[in-house]
Amino acid sequence: MPKKNEGLSRPGREAEKPVLQEIRLAESHCKLGGLKGSALPSRATQTIGLEIGPRHDGGGVLAVASFRLLFTYAGAVDGDAPLLLAASFRLQYVLPRPVSRKRLEDVVRRVALPDVWPYWRELAQSLTVRMGLPAFPLPLMRPARLEMVDGGNNSRERPRP
Repeated sequence: MPKKNEGLSRPGREAEKPVLQEIRLAESHCKLGGLKGSALPSRATQTIGLEIGPRHDGGGVLAVASFRLLFTYAGAVDGDAPLLLAASFRLQYVLPRPVSRKRLEDVVRRVALPDVWPYWRELAQSLTVRMGLPAFPLPLMRPARLEMVDGGNNSRERPRP
């Protein structure tokens, strides 16, 4: 008798899952200024970028995930942001079995943001606390809620509202 969830797995799916070899914080910066007394900014806008390309040693794929979180007061323009958090993470992937470069990049495109999201959440929360502000917890990311904004090698993905 087959096990209850046996029919849910797809053959070959596990073999296509990329192995995350390394994740590093490549860059981070923040800006704090122009706070209006004790009132904190009431709006936050987040931009997420994902660039995927071959690793320099030719042994897999390098993904660079970039995040920018901009806090503003209602009615203010983005240039007047009193608080900015930004970071870039480098992720290196390989597949357990050889596949085409295009296939590897397609698979990495699906897994890179969910892999790096917990690190971005922790960094954003930690930076706001270190600046003496209340912690700003980002929501959990669910891979099914991602949508493509721009196709091609410089593909950008963002969470849908």
